[in-house]
Amino acid sequence: MLFRYDKEVRQGIGYGLALMGEDDAVDLLLQVLTDANIEVRRGAVSFLDRYANPRAIDRLTAVFWNDQDRWIRGLAAQALMSTDIKYTANLLAEQLDQTEDSVAQEIAVDLLSDMGDKRVIPLLMRLSDDPDTRTNKIVLRLGSFGDERAVPWLIEMIQIWLDDDSYSSKG
Repeated sequence: MLFRYDKEVRQGIGYGLALMGEDDAVDLLLQVLTDANIEVRRGAVSFLDRYANPRAIDRLTAVFWNDQDRWIRGLAAQALMSTDIKYTANLLAEQLDQTEDSVAQEIAVDLLSDMGDKRVIPLLMRLSDDPDTRTNKIVLRLGSFGDERAVPWLIEMIQIWLDDDSYSSKG
């Protein structure tokens, strides 16, 4: 029945059920994870994050692996974390050495770093060692773990900021 209506109606129905807290909403939201409309899928994943219902783990994992939208994949990983943090941390840790899926690897680096999961440090070091992959974000994430190997790059970043007229003129 849900698929007979246009996008706005599908969004409204899904949001309405989710806000009412009805258990049937989880089933409905799981159905629309494959909707052609990106906004509908984003909304469904966001509301599944609020439910943190274990029935959603398999479908959210599939979304993390397969959705074409990077943002939806990240939201699915966050929803998985809300549902089962240990499962998700292990799922993400498996992505650290996988280079075939750069989106999954980037999401894994972000979320594992945010969690303080030290399994991400070797990858952060590899990315920091290579000037082509070293970014301020990578160096800051490595520094957030208190890893002394980040110090030279952090000093370099500070020096660049100090040498940049747009920063030094501001204050």
